[in-house]
Amino acid sequence: MQNQLENRVYAGFWVRLIAFAIDSLLAALVVSTIKSPFAIASEAGIELFDANFLFHYSFLDVLDYVAVVAYFVLLTYYSHTTPGKMAMGLEVITVDKEWTLLNVIYRETIGRFFSSLMCAGYFAVIVTRKKQGFHDMLCDTYVVYKNMVPKKAMTPVANVQMNEPKPMVEANMDAIHNVEMVSPVMPEDMIAEPLVSTQEMQEEQPKTTAPVYYSVPEKEVTNSQDAMNQDSSDLSNSASEETE
Repeated sequence: MQNQLENRVYAGFWVRLIAFAIDSLLAALVVSTIKSPFAIASEAGIELFDANFLFHYSFLDVLDYVAVVAYFVLLTYYSHTTPGKMAMGLEVITVDKEWTLLNVIYRETIGRFFSSLMCAGYFAVIVTRKKQGFHDMLCDTYVVYKNMVPKKAMTPVANVQMNEPKPMVEANMDAIHNVEMVSPVMPEDMIAEPLVSTQEMQEEQPKTTAPVYYSVPEKEVTNSQDAMNQDSSDLSNSASEETE
């Protein structure tokens, strides 16, 4: 069941006093309008309306009280407010929306009687946490502002961070980071062999023996050249003889 007191501001003593003064004036006008025919009859000499009707109260006194109670009961029951409360932006509520005519009558009669004793019940609005009078406590009612919420229930506009547009470069970088890298699927015959480091390639290559050079004395070189020249001359002589 929803709590009707959430995010509501309770009405204080002075604003309720002003609302009650407005309602008292309006109720007096209503009662005087209703009583005027009976008052005229009483002035005309009809003693029925001046005689004791209930204990030592006359018919006009009882009519006066009933009219005032009816003013507050009917307006509070059907609209949860009165013209005075409406002018101050107030309304009467309960915790769980339980609102019966008997409860309202009890509040506006016996409850207000206890509150009017030395006005202690009305001054209780000043000292109680939820600003309740005796008539509110007896019937579990609360007088609150109709269109007002506490400051803590409002979201400060200053604390709301506006989403500023990001620069184009930053937005592109965010898009790149958000892209999932998917490795392409390649056939097995196109898969390259794993790379080999330069050091491993050098170790795998066969080691070649560097050429060895020997120094030959000059005399041996000249002798070998002379021998080669002699051999070539012999060959040429033999060739000429064969031709002859």
